[in-house]
Amino acid sequence: MLEHIGTMQQYSKTCNTSQVGNIQDRLNHLEGQMVTQQEKAGSCLTAIEEIKCNLVDQEKLINIHKKSVSKPFQKIGSNYYYIEKNTHMNWFAAAHKCTDYGGHLLSLDNEEEWSALKPHLDFSKSFYWVDINDLAKEGQYISLTTGRPAQYIPWKPNEPNNVGGEHCARLENNKQFPLNDLRCYDMAFFICESFNK
Repeated sequence: MLEHIGTMQQYSKTCNTSQVGNIQDRLNHLEGQMVTQQEKAGSCLTAIEEIKCNLVDQEKLINIHKKSVSKPFQKIGSNYYYIEKNTHMNWFAAAHKCTDYGGHLLSLDNEEEWSALKPHLDFSKSFYWVDINDLAKEGQYISLTTGRPAQYIPWKPNEPNNVGGEHCARLENNKQFPLNDLRCYDMAFFICESFNK
C-alpha cells in the first residue's frame, strides 16, 4: 500500500509539473498576444494623433482661405447677398467667383425674395448673372445651385428665345430687372448668394 501511495505521489508530481508547464506555455502565449495587441493599439493611437493634427492644420488653412477671399455679404430680406458692381465676368467665371466667396450665383426662390433684392440693384450698371441655365437640355432651365428646375423665373417678355445659342440667364438693365437668356461667355456683373441663412 505504501508503495502504491508513493507511486501515486510520483505520478501526481509528474502531472502537476506537466500541467504547470502547459499552463505556463499558455500564459506566455497569451502574454505575447497581449504585447502584440498593445503595440498595434499604440500604433493606431499614434496614427489617430497624426490625423487629428493634420485635420487641425487643414482647418486652419481653410479658415485662412475663407478670410482671404470672403466678400462682405449683406443681409437683404431673409438671405445674404454680394452684388458685384465693379468687375464684369462671363457666367462660368462669375459662378466660380461666388464659390470662392463661400456662396453661389443668385438662385431666386420666390417673388418675396426678388422684391427685397431689386431695390439694391443699380439698373445703370448693366446686367447681373444669376444661376439659371439650360446648358444640360435646351429649354429646361435649372438652378446651378440645386441642379433642379429653377423655382422662380421672372422672364422678360418674349424670353427666353435662345438667339445665337443663349443658355445662361442674367438680369436685364431696366428698373424691373427681368431675366433674359444670353450667351454664357458674354460679360456681366453678378450677384452671389450666401449658403448661410
